[in-house]
Amino acid sequence: MEQEKEGLSFNFKKKLKILFISHEFNNYSNGEIKFIYNLALHFLEKGNEVHLLGFGADPEIIEKKAEFHRIKRIIERPHFLKSLIFLIFSTIFVLRNRKKFDLIHASGPNVFAYHHINTCQFVHSAYKRYLKFFKFPLIKKIYYYFFHNFFSFLEKLIYKKSKIIIAVSEKIKKELINFAKVNPSKIEIIYNGINPSEFPFKSEKEKEELLKEYPFLKNKTIFLFAGDITTNRKGVEFLIKAFKDLNEKAFLLIIGNEKNSPYPYLVKKLNLENKIKFLGFKKDISFYYRASDFFIFPSLYDPCPIVVFEAMKSLSPCIVSDKKFCGSAEIIENEKEGFIIKNPFNTYEIKEKILKAIKNKEKIKEMEKNIKEKIKMVYFENIFKKYEEIYYKLLS
Repeated sequence: MEQEKEGLSFNFKKKLKILFISHEFNNYSNGEIKFIYNLALHFLEKGNEVHLLGFGADPEIIEKKAEFHRIKRIIERPHFLKSLIFLIFSTIFVLRNRKKFDLIHASGPNVFAYHHINTCQFVHSAYKRYLKFFKFPLIKKIYYYFFHNFFSFLEKLIYKKSKIIIAVSEKIKKELINFAKVNPSKIEIIYNGINPSEFPFKSEKEKEELLKEYPFLKNKTIFLFAGDITTNRKGVEFLIKAFKDLNEKAFLLIIGNEKNSPYPYLVKKLNLENKIKFLGFKKDISFYYRASDFFIFPSLYDPCPIVVFEAMKSLSPCIVSDKKFCGSAEIIENEKEGFIIKNPFNTYEIKEKILKAIKNKEKIKEMEKNIKEKIKMVYFENIFKKYEEIYYKLLS
């Protein structure tokens, strides 16, 4: 195949046929799904023939002429069986059709057949070591141990079938090498990207609008958390407890699906309704990033959460777990673009970081200036360019 490198992106003289493999392709899902959706959309809009293999795909990308190959949703729960069914049918599809595609790009250990590139967002063999720290009912804990041990075994085999593994952070690269036993020469680091136009810089009007809706927030320093609140993997329990002895002037807004979440009850039990409010799931999350003073994310295990990058792009300084726990913290220097929590299990340290953020509000303008420069590195245009380079390398 003849190719040429031109300008900021690679232009292939032959239109590529690319197969993307992911459980879902949706712009309003978790970070992993949202990223692979936008990556596929990028290559579609560049004029390539894009095929999607998954359970579901957003109508927008189908309308733009992506060809969707549906795997039937035979079962939704338990997630283990759903993932196993996907693995079986995706493998059969690739074995039957792989010669039809120039490139096959999978998202995680979801196809047991040779493919060109795999973006690793999560290392089961590393994560299972954290399970002892997470609170689950006994039956659920047994299930999770089984689930992650099974996929720990599988990922070691599956990643051998990919020519290049993209680690979404330095944290993930180390875990792939140390726990999944991936050859370091196969690994490239490319962070998850964000669409800068989707997250404009904040202005005073967003906070004014928020105060109209929630007048009790007036004269409060507003902290925002967004993420999964069904377990304590994101550190929500320790975050809530950190607010117990905080000054009344600090208020926490929590965005996340409250169904099956134990945390509304915890807030009630600790009598913190005057300091913490649950807002449920929000599609317009960009508004809340801009309306808040700080974004706080004391996650206990997160490879590269895009919520941190989205908040930064909105100029909301972040208080996040150290890079040992949260891959996105790799681009944050403590007290320069945000505040780093060394130990997210330590409620006292979380409280101290919150107080430090409040006391350093006069430095926000300086932080915003630093953030504006740093966050450019994860703009879609820069991240997708790196993927184009990888594709070019594979096809050379």
